[in-house]
Amino acid sequence: MTANPIGNGTIRVPWWSWANVLSLDAVAIGWMWQWVFTVEFCDRHPTLAESGIIVLSIWLVYTADRLFDSLRLDPGRPHTLRHRVHFEFRGVLVAVWIAVLTFDATLVLRYASGTQLRWGYVAITIVLAYVASVHVARPARRWIPKEFQAGMVFALGVSLTSWSQSDAAGVCGLLLSTVMAGTLFAANCLSVACWERECDCHQGFGSWVTQHPGFPRWLPSALICHLTLAAWLWATEVLPVLIATCLIASDGLLLAVLLASRGHDVAVESRPLSAASANPFGVVADVALVIPPVMWFALGSTLR
Repeated sequence: MTANPIGNGTIRVPWWSWANVLSLDAVAIGWMWQWVFTVEFCDRHPTLAESGIIVLSIWLVYTADRLFDSLRLDPGRPHTLRHRVHFEFRGVLVAVWIAVLTFDATLVLRYASGTQLRWGYVAITIVLAYVASVHVARPARRWIPKEFQAGMVFALGVSLTSWSQSDAAGVCGLLLSTVMAGTLFAANCLSVACWERECDCHQGFGSWVTQHPGFPRWLPSALICHLTLAAWLWATEVLPVLIATCLIASDGLLLAVLLASRGHDVAVESRPLSAASANPFGVVADVALVIPPVMWFALGSTLR
C-alpha cells in the first residue's frame, strides 16, 4: 500500500485517506448534494460561483472544527490520522484557512444576490452556534447530539440556494427534503463516530456514541427506518423523485458499509499510544453519499 510520511515520520497517510484528512470528502458530498437540491427546487444547475462558495465554505467549517480539536489533542494517546495532521501542521493550515476565507468572502460579496446574502447570514449564525455548542458547551449540556447538529447544518448549507429562491408553494417539500437529508448526514457522522469511538474516548472527545456505548448496534435499524420512510414519502409523492432516489440509494450504501465493517474493528489498545489510526470504512461511508448523485447525473437524469 502506498503511503507518505507526515511530520517527523512517526505517522503515515495512506493514499486513500488523503481526501478524509484534508476534508475533501465532505466537500465532495456537499457539492454533489447542492446539485441535487438546486436541480430539484430551482430547475437549473448551480452556477460556478455557487459551487465555489459551497465548496470553500464546507472546507472552512470542517477544517476549523478539526483545528479546534487539535488544540486539545494529546498526541501521546490514540487519535485519528486527520487530527494528527491538523495538530502537526496547524500553523500552515491556519494560514491556508485565512487565505481561503478571504477568497470565499470575495466570491460571496461579488456574486451572491441580496436574498442569498440574507440567507447566508442566517447560515453563518447557525454555524457559529454549532461551533460554540461543540467546542464550548460541555457534552452533558448539549440538548441535541453534535452529530445531529452537524447533519442539519450541513443540509442547510447544501440547500441554501434553494431556500433563497423558494416560494410558499414549495417550502413544505423543501423543508422535508432538508430534514431528511440532514438525518442522512447525521447518520453518516454517527457511523464515523462508531468507528472512532475508542480514539474519542482516549482523547476525551465527546460524542453520542461515547455517551451511549450501546448505540452502534441500533444504527443499522435506524438507517433501515430512514430508508423505508424515504421510500414511503416517494411512493406517496410527498418527497421529490430526485431527492428520494438519492436518499434511498445513500441509505442502502451506508447500511452496506456499516454491516461490512462489523468484525473488522481493530482495538486501539493493540497499537502504540502515539499511533494515529486511519479507518477505511469512514472514507467508504463518505463515498456512499457521493455515488447516488453522481450516478443520477451521469445517467442523464433518465429517471426524472
